[in-house]
Amino acid sequence: MNCIEAIQRQIDDASPILERIASLVPVPDRSFLAPGIQSTGKKRYDKVMVSQIEEQINRWQYATKAVLATCFRAGSEHYREFEHTIVEHRDFNLDAKQDLTNEVNSGRSVLSAIIEAESLKIEIQSPSISEDVNADKKKCPLIFISHCGKQKAFVKALVELFESCGFSGDNMFCSSVPGFNIDEGEDIVDTLRKKFVDYNLYVIYVLSSEFFDSSYCMNEVGTAWVLQVANSIIETRDLDEAKIDGVISKTKNRISFKNDDDDILYDKMIELRNKILVFVGLGDVSESNWRRYYDNFQDKINKNIVVGISGKEMPKSALPGLIYTTESIDSIVKKAINKLDEFTIKELEDETIAVR
Repeated sequence: MNCIEAIQRQIDDASPILERIASLVPVPDRSFLAPGIQSTGKKRYDKVMVSQIEEQINRWQYATKAVLATCFRAGSEHYREFEHTIVEHRDFNLDAKQDLTNEVNSGRSVLSAIIEAESLKIEIQSPSISEDVNADKKKCPLIFISHCGKQKAFVKALVELFESCGFSGDNMFCSSVPGFNIDEGEDIVDTLRKKFVDYNLYVIYVLSSEFFDSSYCMNEVGTAWVLQVANSIIETRDLDEAKIDGVISKTKNRISFKNDDDDILYDKMIELRNKILVFVGLGDVSESNWRRYYDNFQDKINKNIVVGISGKEMPKSALPGLIYTTESIDSIVKKAINKLDEFTIKELEDETIAVR
C-alpha cells in the first residue's frame, strides 16, 4: 500500500466515527441555575457515550499520525498540519456532538489536502507518456495571483498596474480579471491544476480575512508549498493577521497595505515589480512612467475608502451623499444658527474669536 492509499484509508476509517457521533442524543440538563443566570444554550450528552467516542477518535488520530510519520517523517509539515486539528482538552459532554464532529472533519480535510498535494507532486515529477523524455522542454514562466473573490477590485487594479509594465495573459494569471483568467467554458479546478503542472509559477498571495475561509485559496497555498514555488505576499487593509498563524510564515517579508507607510510600500512594490519582470523575462520600465502607473493604482484602491471619525476605514457608499449649493457660506451659517436658536451672530463671533 502506498502513502496516498494509506492516507485515504484513514479518511475512510473516520466515517464510522462520524456516524456514531451523529447518533448522540442530548440528555436532560438537570444542572441548577441560580436566579438571574441564563443557560448557555449548549446541549449536554451522556458522559459514557461521549468518552467512548473520544477514545475512538484518539485511536484514529494516533494511527493517522503513525501513517504520516512513516510516509513523511514525524514533525514534517503534513504531520504538523494534522496535529493542529487535534483537541487536547475536550469538555467531555458539553456541546460534544458539534465539537467532536468539527474535530474529525478538520482532520479529514487536512488528509484530503495532503492527498491532493502529493498526487499533484507525483503528476508533475512523472514525464508524460506522449512527451519525448529526452527533449529539454522548459516550462514557461507564469505569475499566478492567488486571492479570494471579495478582493476582485483590488486585484483588478493590481493586474492593471502590472499590465502597464508589459504583462499579459500569456505570462500572468488572475481568475477575477478578464483577459488574465480562464477561457469561457473551462473548469476552474482543472485550469488551476494545469497551471501548477504546465508552468513555472511565481505566486503572489493577496491576503485578506476572507482568503483563509476559501478552500480554493487554501489548496493553492498547500500546492505551492509542496512544489516550493517562488512567492510574494501582499496584505490588504482588511486582513485579520491572527488568521495567518499556521498557514503563512510570519517571518516572511510581506507587502502590507495595512501597516506599511507610503514610502516603504512604494519601495516594496518596486522590488516586487523587478522580481516578476526578471522572472518572466521582460525588460525594465521607465521609473517616471512607473510612478504615474503606481499613483493611478493607489487612486483606484483608495477611491471607495475613507477614514471615519473613529479612525476605522469605511466604504464611501456608507456615507451620506454630498449636496452642492451656490448659496454663500455666511448665509448657510446664519440659517443653521437660527434653526438652533442658541447663538446670535455676535455671540458666535465672541465664542470663536479666540481661535482666529
